[in-house]
Amino acid sequence: MKEIDDLMSLDLIRFIPLTKGEIAVVDRWMHDALVAMGSWYSDCGYAVRRAGGRRTQYMHREVLILAGHDITGLEVDHWNGDPSDNRQCNLRPATPRQNCANRRQHSRASEYQGVYQHKDTGRWQARYKLKGQGRSLGCFATEEEAALAYDVKMLEFHGHWYKPNFPLKLFYECGGPPIVKRP
Repeated sequence: MKEIDDLMSLDLIRFIPLTKGEIAVVDRWMHDALVAMGSWYSDCGYAVRRAGGRRTQYMHREVLILAGHDITGLEVDHWNGDPSDNRQCNLRPATPRQNCANRRQHSRASEYQGVYQHKDTGRWQARYKLKGQGRSLGCFATEEEAALAYDVKMLEFHGHWYKPNFPLKLFYECGGPPIVKRP
């Protein structure tokens, strides 16, 4: 990964070995404090350790606490979606709703989040949930059109917390969210 190589050459990051042959990436200035806490292991990609008997400590939470953030009652979101990347610039305090907005969930029928193939017509449908209720954005001729419609709606709801199907660069290059014509 070019970004990691660039940061290593500038001596800005360090690696902390975890179990299962995995590693956690941390800022250079944070490394010694995290290692001093004890050994860390991998749990579903997250760097964790046991503290005070049964209490589990997550490295990403410790990084923000050491950096002076008050995260009481909040979750910690990994901006890039990589749970092993615990650099401070990749972490941000988030409410549970904000943290879920950054989560990638693919349907079984499509490679895009929020897109399903309608079982009767075979057309592509964009769907989302609002307060537990399923909502449809309509049916579209292509998977990509349905994914764009979903992205526009989720960006409206979640703003920069949402991780879109398509790069945000596409929205800015064409002067805003695409206008998707519904059939």
